[in-house]
Amino acid sequence: PNPARDHLFIETGNHQRMTGYRITVVNLQGGEVFSTNVEQPLYEVNLSTWTGKGMYLIKIIDPAENVIDTRKIVLQ
Repeated sequence: PNPARDHLFIETGNHQRMTGYRITVVNLQGGEVFSTNVEQPLYEVNLSTWTGKGMYLIKIIDPAENVIDTRKIVLQ
């Protein structure tokens, strides 16, 4: 759900085609709050450890470190 409160679900679709890709979530100051290699079709991220409410960016990064897609999420 967006905005999110306590959990965020990230679907990667056909994760087998995304070998070497990473998912990162950063705050608007550029601080990384979550990062993982894409190895499964769905990730559940616990937001209770994140320090602030507001907007965050989810980035999909390919093996050459190119940002393939960026999405915005809001933490309430």
